[in-house]
Amino acid sequence: MRRLLPVGAFLLTVASIGLAGEIQFLEDFSLAPDRSAVLKQLIPGTEDYYYFHALHYLNTEQFEKARELFAPWHQRHGQSGRLTEIQTRLALLSYGTNPEQSLAYLRQKLGLHYPHQREQLGVEPNLPIVLDPQWISREQFVQRADGQSIDNLDGYEDSALDWVAAAAMNPNRRRNFLSRVQRPDDGTLVKLIADDLAHPNSGGFGSLPIHRQLLLTQLEDLLKLNGGLLNQQHFVTTYLTKLQPGADEDWRHDRQLLAAYLDRLTAFANRLAPVHNSLKAHVLYHRLVLGQVQG
Repeated sequence: MRRLLPVGAFLLTVASIGLAGEIQFLEDFSLAPDRSAVLKQLIPGTEDYYYFHALHYLNTEQFEKARELFAPWHQRHGQSGRLTEIQTRLALLSYGTNPEQSLAYLRQKLGLHYPHQREQLGVEPNLPIVLDPQWISREQFVQRADGQSIDNLDGYEDSALDWVAAAAMNPNRRRNFLSRVQRPDDGTLVKLIADDLAHPNSGGFGSLPIHRQLLLTQLEDLLKLNGGLLNQQHFVTTYLTKLQPGADEDWRHDRQLLAAYLDRLTAFANRLAPVHNSLKAHVLYHRLVLGQVQG
């Protein structure tokens, strides 16, 4: 009866046979007087086929034949370690006949860069020693920023918005400016807001944060340019917040301050159209309550 080998022993036997076959081929290839005959044992398309054929071409200085194998080799097996080994061998062996190509390969493979300038002794320097002020002038910065886009201010930081406040702006750039400005301290701001509100698709008063930052005097100036704002709820609400007493004034317990506050509210409410009658009635109610308390 035949005895079966254990699985481990079987695999070890197969591996030994494969290793023995590889060693046998290496001996045949190394010691053969005609290596081209030994290469016929290899199966075309395998990496061994490409490797040993290329090695034979390098040994016999048939560099172009070796180079012709690189494309199909890479296509079938990728950039393997053996392919890199042969390419590096070729670069070194062919340096005598094609040094530029060999050096280009080594620079690319090793990532070598030589950005340093050659130092020439005894030569008069021709580099500038003074910075031209025009290169860092405001006009140059504005020109470079405007070169990015003419419909927005993406090329400007918020700290530079004052530069363009007085400049001519198209509707898109003007709206972009108003959406980014944070303080109502520019003299042209009221005119810019009025022009933007008159332009189509403006969103109306209150659509931009800067609208609510306007001072009371600026709101009055805006009314001179656009009287119809008195009929808009957002404008009326913003105006009312500007009539409130200061944070240090205890108007809820000081009747004199409260009376002055109600006077300001009454004067503003009398300017409003009938659509705001509920606001007028609310102010009148508080005046009556104050009058009753005062006797």
